[in-house]
Amino acid sequence: MNTDREGRTASKGWIRVGNGEERRETIDERRQARPGLRYGELTQKVIGIFYQVYRELGHGFLESVYEAALDIALREAGLQAERQIPVAV
Repeated sequence: MNTDREGRTASKGWIRVGNGEERRETIDERRQARPGLRYGELTQKVIGIFYQVYRELGHGFLESVYEAALDIALREAGLQAERQIPVAV
């Protein structure tokens, strides 16, 4: 279990605001906090699909299994996807 510096248990969705106070952050607040993202809606959709795949498969598989499953899920959602694209560095 994750804890912060003060020994409190870290919980998903909790944020620390400027004055040290902690409160629960909603998904809508997260989206509104980043209004200038160029592909924000697409990004949220891809992340959601990733979590659906992960929840269905669980942990313990090779990366290639998750890669193939994510590719299938993205295509089923109507998104174009390509795997292992070379990137010049």
